[in-house]
Amino acid sequence: MFFIVGYPRSGTKLIRECLNANGAIYVPPAETEFYLAFKNEFDNCRNLSDEEQVNKLLNYVNKTAYSFYLLEESKITISKDRWLDYIRRDKNQINVQKHFLALLYASNHQDSSHLVLGDKSPSYLAICDLLLSDFPDASFLYLVRDPCDVIDSNARAWGKSKLRCAAKWAEANKELAFKVFNNSRCILLKYEDLITAPDEVVRVAVEFLGVEFNPHWEKNLGVTENLGRAKNVMGIMRNRRESSAHGSADIRTYFIRGLVSDVACQLGYSYRVSKFQILVGKLLYKILSPVLLMFDLFAMFTFDIKRFGIVNGLIFRLRYYANSGKRG
Repeated sequence: MFFIVGYPRSGTKLIRECLNANGAIYVPPAETEFYLAFKNEFDNCRNLSDEEQVNKLLNYVNKTAYSFYLLEESKITISKDRWLDYIRRDKNQINVQKHFLALLYASNHQDSSHLVLGDKSPSYLAICDLLLSDFPDASFLYLVRDPCDVIDSNARAWGKSKLRCAAKWAEANKELAFKVFNNSRCILLKYEDLITAPDEVVRVAVEFLGVEFNPHWEKNLGVTENLGRAKNVMGIMRNRRESSAHGSADIRTYFIRGLVSDVACQLGYSYRVSKFQILVGKLLYKILSPVLLMFDLFAMFTFDIKRFGIVNGLIFRLRYYANSGKRG
């Protein structure tokens, strides 16, 4: 079992597609994003029989954005029979972790008994400590990207506030940036390396997961992005030009760099800023935070309504917020 984590637009989807193309690995084409709620649901049904327990958990999962996305985008329904098959293999180890793995197994209608199962959920950056504890045998692929490019990409993809994205990026990466270097179960991968030297990065990733590297993996790649400049591009867009805000003279990006500088430097990105930039950037965000949150909420609802229609767009976004604990 492994988790792919990283702030949105940091390359988590791209590495997921690369790993699936390698073979012997399966990561569902949707983000679960609901482990905490799933764990709580399991606690409420742990004394039921196998099938009753699965029925209750499956009923919960089928009401999540994960299930909605699988059906709408990939025409995949979660198989109850495959879920039951997985948990009955070792009835002495029936716990929330096994049920979560069973969910991933049941999301693949092909034989995945020999595959390494993974989950790609960017918001799990915030609960890595819990996942490290709850899944003692799991590995973690931590994706990072130059924050100025992450911020630009979030704005292009969803119309989100750049200032809020900067503050959220720094908050999400701050703790993990210090921990990942000292944990043998975690590996840090840079988006920039994945674009310029994909073979090397994929080899490192799959071997870290205990899987044999397939030198022909890239031939199996389909569309690797559904948003932004690389939308609908087949394979890896190697000659991608980033519109980094590093050199911008805009007053907003001036303070954005102040918000991300400390964590960016910890992750190996070069940022030179003044104490004034950092102080005023944080103060500006604190003052504007409630307004920017509402702005981002509106942007995400608008995005999903355009993608799925009014009714389904509202259903998807409300389900996502109800189960992920995330806002905006």
